[in-house]
Amino acid sequence: MTMWRKALVLAALAAAAPAQAGAPATLAVTGVDRSHPGVVRIAVQYDGCRRASFRLMPTCAGPSEWVVAAAVTVTRARRQALVELRDDLGWLTDRRLPCQARGLAVQMLDGTHVVASAEVPSTCRRPAR
Repeated sequence: MTMWRKALVLAALAAAAPAQAGAPATLAVTGVDRSHPGVVRIAVQYDGCRRASFRLMPTCAGPSEWVVAAAVTVTRARRQALVELRDDLGWLTDRRLPCQARGLAVQMLDGTHVVASAEVPSTCRRPAR
């Protein structure tokens, strides 16, 4: 009987594992919510990374190491994350900055390595003059 129990546990573990070992990580922006004044909420769905962490980066014409301050809530069971930030991103388009952002991207990291990235639709607004 114990052998059957072990076989059942192994079968359950195999079913819970990804279909292909080494399958590429995926990340998709599923929503951008501006319904609360002063706050932008970016919902993402991910797969292929067990201990994923996330960061928000400006998309620039050239290489950039800038990170946009944001709070991230991860729901690992559903493979979803919610990125929340203040809706004051106009400063990212300032021509005096080395990175004149064209938009934002959510990056998924496995440790310190970026394994997936997804563009966030229309988040940067130029400041009113």
